[in-house]
Amino acid sequence: MTALHRTLLRQAQRPAAPQGHLTYLIGPPSTGKTAHLTALADALTSPTQRAYRLDLLAYLPDTTPLDTLELLLLVAVALADRLSKPDALGHADPFEPIDPALQALSHWLVTEAELDCVTPGVLYTEFQRRANGLLRPLRALHPDRREPMVHDLRQLIGQMVLALKTRHQLRSVVLLVDSLERLRAPGQALEGVMARMLTVFDHDLPLLRLPHAATVYSAPAGLAAWPHLVPLVDACVWHAARAVHRPGNRAPDEAVLAELRAAAEPAWPEAQALDAATWHTLLCASGGQIGVLHRLLSDTLDAFDDQPDLSAALPALLARHADALWSPLLPEDHALLRRVYQHQTLSLAHADDRPRLAALLESQALLAYRNAAGQQWFDAHPLLWPWVSEPMPASVPDEAGDNPPSN
Repeated sequence: MTALHRTLLRQAQRPAAPQGHLTYLIGPPSTGKTAHLTALADALTSPTQRAYRLDLLAYLPDTTPLDTLELLLLVAVALADRLSKPDALGHADPFEPIDPALQALSHWLVTEAELDCVTPGVLYTEFQRRANGLLRPLRALHPDRREPMVHDLRQLIGQMVLALKTRHQLRSVVLLVDSLERLRAPGQALEGVMARMLTVFDHDLPLLRLPHAATVYSAPAGLAAWPHLVPLVDACVWHAARAVHRPGNRAPDEAVLAELRAAAEPAWPEAQALDAATWHTLLCASGGQIGVLHRLLSDTLDAFDDQPDLSAALPALLARHADALWSPLLPEDHALLRRVYQHQTLSLAHADDRPRLAALLESQALLAYRNAAGQQWFDAHPLLWPWVSEPMPASVPDEAGDNPPSN
């Protein structure tokens, strides 16, 4: 069990007050948050407790920007579907559609969301079919109409949770809401992404506390750029890179690198042909991110097929991956990355820098780190260290930084 898993487990096991308990699991996409939430659901399931991972992306055919009303609608529908499955309680005793809590949700979906098919258990199919056509009318509603709908959905979710706890004498119910960082329009302007993210996870934070439940939201990495959120939430858990032993010297944590290699090797049996030095280079360059390591391994093995001696190919390969991180950045991003690299904190940033820092966290050009001792800090991605380790000379225009970093 990893330190992140233990932290999540400890937070999710806290008894939920009637107003609900709220935890944010903050991190970039494709870094293993879903695996942690899946493992957490298993670990939290006991005779007196149930945990359900709700994958909201399953209810939409493509990435779609969501507001709080739409988010709560998907949570309600996903929970109703999950409770209707035969294994919802670990035995063949699911909620039936006639259950009062599910009846109340079904009635609301017919009268307010205008759904044709409202049988829990098959709502997934209906949402897949109608997705954007279903959400579009909600987005056109006047704010005065949307506010009571948000209230209704929170109460409906609370009714389902309370019915579950009462019927089966459960101490707690934990909802693990996944895939939120992917629910946004591809190519959406930075300002729109950040404004929507802050509206949902900051301004509307009290509305995300679901009655009678402990709720863990898989939240976008960019939220880490606004540290004022930390004391507002019962717990902020950072899905942080662990590949560095401690801040300052940036020495690799060999034990963590060994864990990372063990996690990746089953997917790449052909990687046994790589020598220890190549593995170590790739593990360090990944920044402790399993998704990045998989991409590096894929390209390295392709190069190895053509040229078994990787001494020349590997630096060029790493440079290409570094360029993929660096090229989309703006000149002001270069300066921010250098500042974070130097101080390993976001606290020196101006308020106006927060959206750009959030974008850097989302792109993984900037990473949150945590070591085994519990220290936490921020740093540029290891692939970019050669480029940000020295400030740009004052006499050289910052646009010259458009050249890719070399390794």
